[in-house]
Amino acid sequence: MRPTFALFTFLIGCTAEIDEAQRAAILEIEGDPTAAEETYTAECSGCHGEDGAGGHGGELGGQDEDTIVDALLSGPGGMPCYADLEDQELADLVALVLEF
Repeated sequence: MRPTFALFTFLIGCTAEIDEAQRAAILEIEGDPTAAEETYTAECSGCHGEDGAGGHGGELGGQDEDTIVDALLSGPGGMPCYADLEDQELADLVALVLEF
């Protein structure tokens, strides 16, 4: 992702509609929470905390798989979207967040 676009996306969230094919593919993949730890720390923990308890961003615990995928793909409430990550990376993040 180009730096200017990344900054724009970060400031306003994702403006694209969810790609339903990508959404379905992510939900079919078995995620590995351990594989997502580095990505979570780099991309998510600044707002959601190391343990997903919240901070600037909301608490992540208690979310279902569909809600997590939709949030990653759409970037609600100013959250950046992560639709540009590989589907496996997204499935791994979903698996990690489900553990919170």
